[in-house]
Amino acid sequence: MKILVTFFVLISLGKEIQTCQEGDCIKLERYTYSNSEPSVDLECSINVPGARPRSWIHSFKSKFIRKLWGRVFNNTRHVLSIPFCSTMDIGQYTCFWDMPGNPSINKTTTLIVNGPAIVSSHLVYTRTTWTEMNLKVMFYSHPIPTQLQWYVNDKEIKPGPKYSQPIYFEKVSLRLHHNIHVNISGYTAYLTIYKDTYDPAGVYRCVIENKYGTTEEIINVKEEMMLQKTTKESVAIIGAVLGAALSSILFVVLLCCVIFVKKMRRKNTAKKTDSPELEVNGLYQDSSSDGYMYIDDCLTDISSTYSE
Repeated sequence: MKILVTFFVLISLGKEIQTCQEGDCIKLERYTYSNSEPSVDLECSINVPGARPRSWIHSFKSKFIRKLWGRVFNNTRHVLSIPFCSTMDIGQYTCFWDMPGNPSINKTTTLIVNGPAIVSSHLVYTRTTWTEMNLKVMFYSHPIPTQLQWYVNDKEIKPGPKYSQPIYFEKVSLRLHHNIHVNISGYTAYLTIYKDTYDPAGVYRCVIENKYGTTEEIINVKEEMMLQKTTKESVAIIGAVLGAALSSILFVVLLCCVIFVKKMRRKNTAKKTDSPELEVNGLYQDSSSDGYMYIDDCLTDISSTYSE
């Protein structure tokens, strides 16, 4: 009877392990949401005897970000706590378990962080004819923004024929942990100011609102233009310096080649001067390097000449 019970338990355990090959027996929510809480707990549990937890892997669209360890309870629950959860924590979190006598299995949850908008970058540029000035702010927001407003010197910019304020869905760069940047679906807000309207010394603000708060991006046009000018001048100076350095290097190389050629010529001349002379039919001729001479359509061996 005991043998029968043991056999039945082994068969049941084998079936349970077999059904876990694709992570079906792991309990983990497909999506996890953070709504500005101080921390978020990800719980991964399993009920297979002998299973052992491994580390969590944080990734973003298959791009590795970091490895994490949580708290283990009775070898059946592995809880990962993420304190001060922010947009740097978004992505996929995969929980791994080692199975007795079988390959490890895993399951993944996607962490979605709700909060105020995060500005990725901004840019100021003008047309070559200075007929208009363009400002753009690239940002990530989940949930979607409810309002976006531009200001100049604390005065609201209202829509009209002198301004254009479109917003587009675009990929933006977002910084995650370990200074890893990823591309994510976001927004780009444009402000186009036409001729005789924009203030080249103005301070512009882009105010983005969503359900969880307000984000401001300040753009000082004068400073931005000065920075761009300085950057262009720096690039020009660096280019000039590199060009001069390259010219100097080429000159030195050419000079070394000339000196080398002259030395080789002098060396060859010295060899000819020091070479033994042969007397053939009363005439003196320089010896050749291969031990033979061609005189009067006849090859004469140097060694035989010396012997005579």
